[in-house]
Amino acid sequence: MLLPPTYPSPQSLPSLREARPSNQIHLLFWDQPIASGLQFLKTYNHAEIHQYSDRLLQRVAPQDKFLHLHLHLDREIEDLRFLCQSCTQSMILLEGMDLLLTYLRVQQGSNITGFWKNLELLTRLAVPLWLLLPFTLRPAKWPKERSLQIQSQ
Repeated sequence: MLLPPTYPSPQSLPSLREARPSNQIHLLFWDQPIASGLQFLKTYNHAEIHQYSDRLLQRVAPQDKFLHLHLHLDREIEDLRFLCQSCTQSMILLEGMDLLLTYLRVQQGSNITGFWKNLELLTRLAVPLWLLLPFTLRPAKWPKERSLQIQSQ
């Protein structure tokens, strides 16, 4: 679904709260998110906004010289589940996941297709989880009913 580039009222954006199934991951494609638009989505949808990079830094040991994220994809999936369990609002908007996805695209020996499939099949989340991503990272086989796109101005 293609959404308008402005957000003057709740009528201009569909409610992210209506996402079904509500216990799975949904994708929100937005190439150039703006702070006021994110704040609007947060307020209107009673959402928490989290940064993937902040969460990643909490999980990395200071003595680690390399991340090797492609070797710990199960840890990334479990962190998403934990994030949803600890949510105090109706849903989560997660920014910055493009960091991991871009890493997986260029890392030799990584299984980005398998990672997308694991994200798609991840169920029983405590709240809906929306991954905020640039449109260029759209997976080819993601269910259309679980994604939205906001056009940048």
